[in-house]
Amino acid sequence: MKFKFPYKEYNPEDLIRRCGYGKIYNRHTNETSYKRALGSGFYPRFHVYLHEFDHYFEVN
Repeated sequence: MKFKFPYKEYNPEDLIRRCGYGKIYNRHTNETSYKRALGSGFYPRFHVYLHEFDHYFEVN
């Protein structure tokens, strides 16, 4: 599912962090994602990816 947000109202990383997600950098693929654990353990967890465009950003 993709959500689009305008830049004028939201900072992408601040929005993701307010939702409880933490930043993860995968050094094998050089890709940054954000994760949120389902419980107190390391797994299971949800991942989201940010894609930035000229006037908006997309959370996938």
